[in-house]
Amino acid sequence: MGNRPTAECALCHEIRLLCDSHLIAAGFSRHLQNPNRDGKNPNPYKITWGQKVQTSRQFTRYLLCDECEQLLQSEGEDWVIEHCAQPDGTFPLRSTIEGTTPLEVDPNYALYSACGTDINVRCLSHFAAGVFWRAGVARFSDGKNLTPQLDLGKKYAEQFRQFLLGRLLFPGNGALCVSFSARPTVL
Repeated sequence: MGNRPTAECALCHEIRLLCDSHLIAAGFSRHLQNPNRDGKNPNPYKITWGQKVQTSRQFTRYLLCDECEQLLQSEGEDWVIEHCAQPDGTFPLRSTIEGTTPLEVDPNYALYSACGTDINVRCLSHFAAGVFWRAGVARFSDGKNLTPQLDLGKKYAEQFRQFLLGRLLFPGNGALCVSFSARPTVL
């Protein structure tokens, strides 16, 4: 990490020292690394623009201050990392939802509700909103590639920003659908 610039934080809009912010939480890359691969590359695969590359490089840019980075981490990222697919093959979030009765079953999918489960919908929503919001306010680089910038529109970008700061509920016209692979081994 080079010299950290002082500029406006994209989330709180305060002039502060900025972090080299990750598009997707840095903890995911560390979490997905598998040192037990018998001498093989332990890094996760990154699939972009038709390429599949096993790498530790992540998409970053100077975007958020330390306080806002910590907010995103504590309000969603930590919980999602703890409940997503684990290096030991377990998948706590999927196991929780599969332990409930589906609302609907089709040959290609089963539809579940998070209501009445141990799933922290607020953390899951905060995490997802944080990724989409960051992708909507800036482009990120991994040193070789530059991400496209999502067009959330000013109204929704601001609503998501306010939600991430805890000032508004999840945007009323927004929806979050989470899907899981039925494959028992995901890593």
